[in-house]
Amino acid sequence: MSHDIPPPPGSAPDDARLRGALSPAEAGRYIGDFKVTTLERWRKRGIGPAYVQVNGKSIVYRVSDLDEWLAANVVRPGESGGAV
Repeated sequence: MSHDIPPPPGSAPDDARLRGALSPAEAGRYIGDFKVTTLERWRKRGIGPAYVQVNGKSIVYRVSDLDEWLAANVVRPGESGGAV
């Protein structure tokens, strides 16, 4: 997995670097063995984890965004609003 992509020469500071950027296939495996087509469908529907669109075409996912999405979707059994 490509967890740390070096910034190109003359690039912007840290937040613009794609630190920990994963391809859709890597991101799918990271969050639980989801297929690329599932992530694609989620993007089209406006759901799922945040992603970065590079040069108007390529899609990458930052590990920090995937971790945030996973944390936001934790279900604690026995608490109200949890899945049945």
